[in-house]
Amino acid sequence: MEVLVVGAGVVGCAVAWRLQQAGVRCTVLERSIPGAEASSAAAGILAPQAEADAPGPFLELCLASRALYPGFVRELREASDVDVAFRACGVLAVQLDDSGIEHARRRIGWQQARGLDASWLDAAATRALEPELSPELVGAAHFPNDAVVDNRLLVSALAIA
Repeated sequence: MEVLVVGAGVVGCAVAWRLQQAGVRCTVLERSIPGAEASSAAAGILAPQAEADAPGPFLELCLASRALYPGFVRELREASDVDVAFRACGVLAVQLDDSGIEHARRRIGWQQARGLDASWLDAAATRALEPELSPELVGAAHFPNDAVVDNRLLVSALAIA
């Protein structure tokens, strides 16, 4: 079997890598430099909890994907010798005034009911985690299991592997 993968961003390169590991011959087609389009513009935030508006199948898929990331990046580092700067550092959804607090608390509530780690931090606790945040903030929803990866390094590692 032969597969043509269109696009050499994070997704295209990862698909091609996994297919090649399975013995499938792949060609990756890219109009520009691998990773130079959306993959280099994205922030690399792996934040299914911070970005979820409601429970459901999409959230479950994103949580499952986030859970696989540590093993994925370990395997990729072994194959490429590139550290992609994956860190499960958490995400803060900062509120600068009272208008978003209730929405943030509802999000935290349904996530806690689902068994996810999420909490409300007051202004002092938020600044204790991120001292350079605005002194105007009123607090933040904290999702400690969300993570970040360097997309450019990820594409580079996939291209080498």
